[in-house]
Amino acid sequence: MPNFRSVRRRLALLRAAHSGVAAIEFALVAMALLLIVAGTVDLGMQIYVQEELGSALAAGAEYAAVNANSVDSTNGASLATAIANVVANVNGTSWASSGVCVNDGPTATANGGTAPSCSGTAANADDYYCPTGSSPSWSWGTGQSSGGGSCGSAGIYGKFVTISASRSITPLFPSFGFATSGPITRSVLVETQ
Repeated sequence: MPNFRSVRRRLALLRAAHSGVAAIEFALVAMALLLIVAGTVDLGMQIYVQEELGSALAAGAEYAAVNANSVDSTNGASLATAIANVVANVNGTSWASSGVCVNDGPTATANGGTAPSCSGTAANADDYYCPTGSSPSWSWGTGQSSGGGSCGSAGIYGKFVTISASRSITPLFPSFGFATSGPITRSVLVETQ
């Protein structure tokens, strides 16, 4: 017959034993914390790249605005090249791919970028347009020899530069699915005149 005192003593010792509880609790909580940290890192990286692309496009747009007098058939190609290089390298050498179209005329790319849709004919850069649509496929419409005329609800005829920038990202934790892998692309249409 078992001694009831020794059984009670052993049950009391078993209730007081907590040596493995902390390890089990940590294992359960660590998984949730890992998911939160992984999601934060991947989403943060994606937001960072989007913001930096916006910054690169802003630098290219500012360059286009400052050099608005170069939006013509003579200087358009060199302006497009300069803007493409500014956008591609503003956040570090070869940081992004970029493409530029100057007023449905000259185009340029940097770091394997794709030029926005336009004719590529240098003489078109002398005309004035009313682009419609949205990025990345602007519709230039018919060029006019002078600016300022009404385009209806689309605004007034003017000279424009389209700029696109792209950077590919790979999430640190792709299997969690918080951020997608591949290129992030942003575009802008800048009215220079």
